[in-house]
Amino acid sequence: MMTIRNSHRNIIILILIVIISVWWRSANLDAFGTFNDEGTYLMWAKHQYMGHSLYSDTKAVQGPFFISAITASFLIGGISVESARWLTIFWSVITLLGIAWLAKIITNWQTALIAMVLLSINPFFFTFSRSVHADVPAIALTLLAIGLALHYQQHGHCSSLIGVGVMISISWLVKALYPLLPFVIIVIIMQRYIPAFVKDILLISIGFFIPMIFAFTFWDSHGLYDAMVTFRLDLRQAHPLSISQNATQLMTYIGDNLELVLLAILGTISLFRSHNLQSYKLAIGNCGYGYWILLWLFVTIITLLSHTPLFEQHLLAILPPIVLLASIALWQSITGLFTWQKSKMNEKVFTAIGACFIGMYLLSLPNMVKTNNTTRDVRTGGREAEAINFLKTVTRHDDNLISDNQLLIFMAERQAPPQLGDIAQVAINAGRQNSRNLISLSESYSVQAVASWSLRLIWLTEYEAWLDDNFLTKRVWDGHHIIYFGRRFPKNNPIPNEQHVQLGDSIIWKGFHVDTETPFQGETLPMTFYWQAKHKPHQDYTIFTQILNSHGQLVTSWDAQPLHGYLPTTSWQVAEIITDRVDVPLPDDLPSDIYTIIIGMYDLATLERLPIFDSEQDFIVVLEIRN
Repeated sequence: MMTIRNSHRNIIILILIVIISVWWRSANLDAFGTFNDEGTYLMWAKHQYMGHSLYSDTKAVQGPFFISAITASFLIGGISVESARWLTIFWSVITLLGIAWLAKIITNWQTALIAMVLLSINPFFFTFSRSVHADVPAIALTLLAIGLALHYQQHGHCSSLIGVGVMISISWLVKALYPLLPFVIIVIIMQRYIPAFVKDILLISIGFFIPMIFAFTFWDSHGLYDAMVTFRLDLRQAHPLSISQNATQLMTYIGDNLELVLLAILGTISLFRSHNLQSYKLAIGNCGYGYWILLWLFVTIITLLSHTPLFEQHLLAILPPIVLLASIALWQSITGLFTWQKSKMNEKVFTAIGACFIGMYLLSLPNMVKTNNTTRDVRTGGREAEAINFLKTVTRHDDNLISDNQLLIFMAERQAPPQLGDIAQVAINAGRQNSRNLISLSESYSVQAVASWSLRLIWLTEYEAWLDDNFLTKRVWDGHHIIYFGRRFPKNNPIPNEQHVQLGDSIIWKGFHVDTETPFQGETLPMTFYWQAKHKPHQDYTIFTQILNSHGQLVTSWDAQPLHGYLPTTSWQVAEIITDRVDVPLPDDLPSDIYTIIIGMYDLATLERLPIFDSEQDFIVVLEIRN
């Protein structure tokens, strides 16, 4: 009865840890992220949501199950950053439960709960458990694979081995974070019954190939292979391996997590003492007293040292085995304090060292909480908020945009060309992204704005020169944060509905295009007007666009200088066609009627309109539309 009560209590505590972890991470999930890759992943998922196939219609270079999971989150919560980040939080919960499962198997409930807390509160894990990256789901699936292997080792259920294969396969189709994981799995399952080893490997292989066959059948196999294999080989060729540089990064990470690492070292020592500590249940049958954790840690370190290029999110891979070892040390030290009087001298020394390390960890706890709260409290503001709103203003919902930080485009509710791929520095260095490709995409998809935002486009000088030649203007925050917009009208292209109406002595209205002949209530009416300077204008004029009802009464209007004030008429070059896109807001209660669109120009200082040449009017009738 007491055991049942304790089990219920532990489950309640586990649920509370999960609830607190989710609540802690859930604030400000709509904030602009600091990781450039987030926007790229979100854009690939958006393309898939819109019907584009991964790897054939798009140039995605991330695992299909990862991108498809984000797409599924859009189906549930809508196309938003929050939906995708909630998905990551879901994966973080699976990770917490997975680490607890492993800790419970190798020790007890208390160690499991400690492992959950240690992982949940770790600032590195906290940051990536609320951003759109493949590393957390890959870790979660890996923990499930190891858990199933341990479950087979204990109980001998063959279905667990098939599950192991499935989990490894799916984790690799999310992100191959643990390419050497099979060695750990083999060590675990070999401890049960060596003569059955061949059968065990066969069952794991069956499970492994089920997701793989599905993936290479459902998606374009050539494109998937290119994304999962060829792209990685190209990166390795462009970024020669530097073990010393990787070791430096790894040591920096260890230094940032020193208190946890010290506990993990103590946990490693405890594994070698475990055969004398049967009460801690570290001996699982013949499973090497949990030495598989050390093997997991070792192969992960080897993987990180041999990875190129190595980024900070990759270092997440080393955290789960460290947390497992630290949780073992922490619980044994706590237990040792309660049994101090009955302990032998060597056990007292172990407990005393553990108590010191625990004290160091507790002293670092306030700083970790502060760091996590700082991460959580980040909101979209300043330059990024301005850029997102600016893109919404100067572009339309169905426009294609390009940026080296696609999160700007995504949060502005726009899209990039499906074939864009990734404008990552590694892709540029590997030759997978270049100026020629970006120029081709910008022309074929009629890209209406380009945001140079993350110090990547500056390496593509030919494309930057093309931007200066093909856009009329740009908004500059500083030398590294620029939005180009206002496409130049292509030479020799016919002007839609070509006209030739002169306003004043220097402006000519050349034509127009109205995107729809039927305006809808409560929406906007998109229009495009084409202008030209006959002579160099000496004054900045404001363009007015008005919609009148059949009685000549004003229904709605839009007044602005050309290109939202960023291309005043005094900056126009003689004879150049100026394309000015206008979205006139429509009232909610627009009755059925025949409406007339009129345009013209005026001097904002005096409100005096420019006269129409050879006419007594001061406005131009564009066309009539019926609602």
